[in-house]
Amino acid sequence: MSNKQFILKLVLIAAICSLVLVACGPQTPTPQTSPATTAPLDTPVSNSGGQATNTPAPTATAVVGDTLVTNKNGTPAPGLALSWTISEDQLDYVFQLRNDATFSDGVTVNADTVVANFNRWFDPANPAHVSGPIDAWQAAFGGFKGEKDSTGKPKGSFDGAEKVDTFTVLIHLNRPYADLLKTLAQTDFILIDPASFPK
Repeated sequence: MSNKQFILKLVLIAAICSLVLVACGPQTPTPQTSPATTAPLDTPVSNSGGQATNTPAPTATAVVGDTLVTNKNGTPAPGLALSWTISEDQLDYVFQLRNDATFSDGVTVNADTVVANFNRWFDPANPAHVSGPIDAWQAAFGGFKGEKDSTGKPKGSFDGAEKVDTFTVLIHLNRPYADLLKTLAQTDFILIDPASFPK
Protein backbone atom coordinates (compact mmCIF):
# COMPACT_ATOMS: atom_id res chain seq x y z
CA MET A 1 0.00 0.00 0.00
CA SER A 2 1.42 3.34 -1.04
CA ASN A 3 1.81 6.31 1.29
CA LYS A 4 -0.82 8.13 -0.73
CA GLN A 5 -3.37 5.32 -0.22
CA PHE A 6 -2.50 5.10 3.48
CA ILE A 7 -3.03 8.85 4.00
CA LEU A 8 -6.31 8.70 2.06
CA LYS A 9 -7.54 5.88 4.34
CA LEU A 10 -6.57 7.86 7.46
CA VAL A 11 -8.43 10.93 6.16
CA LEU A 12 -11.48 8.78 5.38
CA ILE A 13 -11.44 7.16 8.86
CA ALA A 14 -11.05 10.57 10.52
CA ALA A 15 -13.99 11.94 8.52
CA ILE A 16 -16.18 8.96 9.50
CA CYS A 17 -15.17 9.32 13.17
CA SER A 18 -16.02 13.05 13.05
CA LEU A 19 -19.45 12.32 11.62
CA VAL A 20 -20.11 9.66 14.29
CA LEU A 21 -19.02 12.04 17.08
CA VAL A 22 -21.25 14.83 15.77
CA ALA A 23 -24.24 12.46 15.49
CA CYS A 24 -23.74 11.15 19.02
CA GLY A 25 -23.05 14.56 20.61
CA PRO A 26 -25.60 16.72 22.43
CA GLN A 27 -28.32 18.07 20.20
CA THR A 28 -29.90 21.50 20.45
CA PRO A 29 -33.63 20.88 20.73
CA THR A 30 -35.90 22.46 18.18
CA PRO A 31 -38.45 24.66 19.94
CA GLN A 32 -41.91 23.06 19.97
CA THR A 33 -45.19 24.86 20.37
CA SER A 34 -48.22 23.35 22.05
CA PRO A 35 -51.80 24.34 21.37
CA ALA A 36 -53.30 26.57 24.06
CA THR A 37 -55.17 24.64 26.73
CA THR A 38 -57.09 27.55 28.26
CA ALA A 39 -59.76 29.65 26.63
CA PRO A 40 -59.02 33.30 25.88
CA LEU A 41 -60.82 35.73 28.16
CA ASP A 42 -63.59 36.51 25.68
CA THR A 43 -64.17 32.94 24.50
CA PRO A 44 -67.60 31.59 25.48
CA VAL A 45 -67.24 28.90 28.12
CA SER A 46 -69.76 26.08 28.07
CA ASN A 47 -70.58 23.75 30.96
CA SER A 48 -69.37 26.34 33.43
CA GLY A 49 -70.66 27.23 36.84
CA GLY A 50 -72.68 24.78 38.90
CA GLN A 51 -71.01 21.76 37.31
CA ALA A 52 -67.90 20.43 38.98
CA THR A 53 -67.59 16.86 37.74
CA ASN A 54 -65.42 15.96 34.74
CA THR A 55 -65.11 19.53 33.50
CA PRO A 56 -62.42 22.21 33.72
CA ALA A 57 -65.17 24.83 34.10
CA PRO A 58 -64.27 26.35 37.47
CA THR A 59 -60.67 26.94 36.35
CA ALA A 60 -61.68 28.30 32.97
CA THR A 61 -64.34 30.60 34.28
CA ALA A 62 -62.21 31.93 37.12
CA VAL A 63 -60.56 34.26 34.59
CA VAL A 64 -63.83 35.55 33.16
CA GLY A 65 -66.08 35.86 36.20
CA ASP A 66 -66.33 36.03 39.97
CA THR A 67 -68.57 34.91 42.81
CA LEU A 68 -71.17 36.93 44.68
CA VAL A 69 -69.43 36.16 47.95
CA THR A 70 -65.83 35.20 48.74
CA ASN A 71 -64.38 33.12 51.54
CA LYS A 72 -61.99 34.89 53.90
CA ASN A 73 -60.53 32.55 56.52
CA GLY A 74 -63.70 30.46 56.51
CA THR A 75 -65.98 33.49 56.80
CA PRO A 76 -68.13 34.84 53.94
CA ALA A 77 -66.79 38.18 52.68
CA PRO A 78 -67.80 40.59 49.90
CA GLY A 79 -67.19 39.57 46.30
CA LEU A 80 -69.39 40.91 43.52
CA ALA A 81 -71.84 41.63 46.33
CA LEU A 82 -70.71 44.42 48.65
CA SER A 83 -73.21 43.45 51.34
CA TRP A 84 -76.27 41.34 52.00
CA THR A 85 -79.19 41.14 54.40
CA ILE A 86 -80.94 37.98 55.51
CA SER A 87 -84.59 37.93 56.47
CA GLU A 88 -85.61 36.80 59.95
CA ASP A 89 -87.00 33.52 58.59
CA GLN A 90 -83.72 33.01 56.65
CA LEU A 91 -85.56 32.52 53.37
CA ASP A 92 -84.70 35.80 51.66
CA TYR A 93 -81.15 37.02 50.94
CA VAL A 94 -80.90 40.50 49.44
CA PHE A 95 -77.52 41.21 47.85
CA GLN A 96 -76.30 44.73 47.12
CA LEU A 97 -73.92 44.45 44.15
CA ARG A 98 -70.86 46.51 43.33
CA ASN A 99 -71.60 49.03 40.59
CA ASP A 100 -68.06 49.06 39.19
CA ALA A 101 -67.60 45.38 38.24
CA THR A 102 -67.35 44.56 34.54
CA PHE A 103 -66.53 41.54 32.41
CA SER A 104 -63.52 41.55 30.09
CA ASP A 105 -65.68 42.88 27.25
CA GLY A 106 -66.73 45.88 29.36
CA VAL A 107 -70.26 44.63 30.13
CA THR A 108 -71.37 45.65 33.63
CA VAL A 109 -72.14 42.96 36.18
CA ASN A 110 -75.61 43.72 37.54
CA ALA A 111 -78.75 42.09 38.91
CA ASP A 112 -79.71 40.79 35.45
CA THR A 113 -76.37 38.97 35.33
CA VAL A 114 -77.01 37.27 38.67
CA VAL A 115 -80.58 36.28 37.78
CA ALA A 116 -79.49 34.91 34.37
CA ASN A 117 -76.75 32.75 35.92
CA PHE A 118 -79.01 31.34 38.64
CA ASN A 119 -81.80 30.64 36.15
CA ARG A 120 -79.49 28.67 33.88
CA TRP A 121 -78.27 26.54 36.79
CA PHE A 122 -81.72 26.06 38.35
CA ASP A 123 -84.03 25.61 35.38
CA PRO A 124 -83.54 22.55 33.13
CA ALA A 125 -85.82 24.21 30.53
CA ASN A 126 -83.49 27.22 30.26
CA PRO A 127 -81.71 27.19 26.86
CA ALA A 128 -78.37 27.87 28.60
CA HIS A 129 -78.80 24.99 31.09
CA VAL A 130 -76.03 22.51 30.34
CA SER A 131 -76.89 18.94 29.46
CA GLY A 132 -76.37 16.20 32.01
CA PRO A 133 -76.41 16.49 35.78
CA ILE A 134 -75.12 19.67 37.37
CA ASP A 135 -73.48 18.03 40.35
CA ALA A 136 -72.47 21.12 42.32
CA TRP A 137 -75.98 22.59 42.13
CA GLN A 138 -77.55 19.26 43.06
CA ALA A 139 -75.19 18.85 46.03
CA ALA A 140 -75.76 22.40 47.25
CA PHE A 141 -79.49 22.85 46.73
CA GLY A 142 -80.89 19.32 46.40
CA GLY A 143 -82.90 19.76 43.22
CA PHE A 144 -83.92 21.76 40.20
CA LYS A 145 -86.92 23.81 39.16
CA GLY A 146 -90.08 21.73 38.98
CA GLU A 147 -88.71 18.71 40.87
CA LYS A 148 -90.94 17.55 43.74
CA ASP A 149 -90.43 15.06 46.55
CA SER A 150 -92.91 12.31 47.47
CA THR A 151 -95.03 14.80 49.46
CA GLY A 152 -95.29 17.23 46.54
CA LYS A 153 -92.91 19.79 48.04
CA PRO A 154 -89.97 21.18 46.02
CA LYS A 155 -86.91 18.94 46.23
CA GLY A 156 -84.47 21.82 46.25
CA SER A 157 -84.03 24.59 48.77
CA PHE A 158 -83.55 27.28 46.07
CA ASP A 159 -86.79 28.96 44.97
CA GLY A 160 -85.59 31.69 42.63
CA ALA A 161 -83.56 34.84 42.00
CA GLU A 162 -85.24 38.18 41.39
CA LYS A 163 -84.00 41.58 40.27
CA VAL A 164 -84.92 44.27 42.82
CA ASP A 165 -83.13 47.07 40.97
CA THR A 166 -80.05 47.41 38.75
CA PHE A 167 -77.59 46.49 41.51
CA THR A 168 -79.81 44.65 43.99
CA VAL A 169 -80.89 41.03 43.72
CA LEU A 170 -83.06 38.80 45.92
CA ILE A 171 -82.41 35.10 46.32
CA HIS A 172 -85.37 33.24 47.79
CA LEU A 173 -85.24 29.82 49.45
CA ASN A 174 -87.95 27.23 50.18
CA ARG A 175 -86.32 26.41 53.50
CA PRO A 176 -83.41 27.81 55.51
CA TYR A 177 -79.97 26.89 54.22
CA ALA A 178 -77.35 27.93 56.77
CA ASP A 179 -74.40 27.40 54.40
CA LEU A 180 -75.79 29.42 51.49
CA LEU A 181 -73.13 32.14 51.68
CA LYS A 182 -70.27 29.63 51.96
CA THR A 183 -71.75 27.73 49.02
CA LEU A 184 -71.98 30.84 46.85
CA ALA A 185 -68.29 31.51 47.50
CA GLN A 186 -67.33 28.26 45.75
CA THR A 187 -65.85 28.47 42.25
CA ASP A 188 -68.73 26.30 41.02
CA PHE A 189 -70.91 29.39 41.34
CA ILE A 190 -68.80 31.90 39.44
CA LEU A 191 -71.02 34.31 37.52
CA ILE A 192 -70.15 34.70 33.86
CA ASP A 193 -71.38 37.09 31.18
CA PRO A 194 -74.75 35.82 29.89
CA ALA A 195 -73.54 36.68 26.37
CA SER A 196 -71.11 33.76 26.68
CA PHE A 197 -73.76 31.18 27.69
CA PRO A 198 -73.95 28.14 25.43
CA LYS A 199 -76.77 28.52 22.92
